[in-house]
Amino acid sequence: MQIGDKIKWRSSNEDKEGVIVAVVPAGSDPYTAAKPLGTAYGSLLYGGGQNRSHESYLVAVETKGTRSKPKLYWPRVSLLRGTT
Repeated sequence: MQIGDKIKWRSSNEDKEGVIVAVVPAGSDPYTAAKPLGTAYGSLLYGGGQNRSHESYLVAVETKGTRSKPKLYWPRVSLLRGTT
């Protein structure tokens, strides 16, 4: 997977779909990976927790409402699948 890929996953009994906007290197903090994105996305990061021992991804998910910024998620890689 790479930046720009459209992906989907299921979390909290809800399907989510978005675009990979950053790669989080193994052992790194997702907030550090989000910093270069600036203010283009909502400030909250969903799916936080301990740093992961493998490469993972930050995913932007569009929100409802014309003025809302997309939300950033840090889903578990095992849940991700590409869209068609």
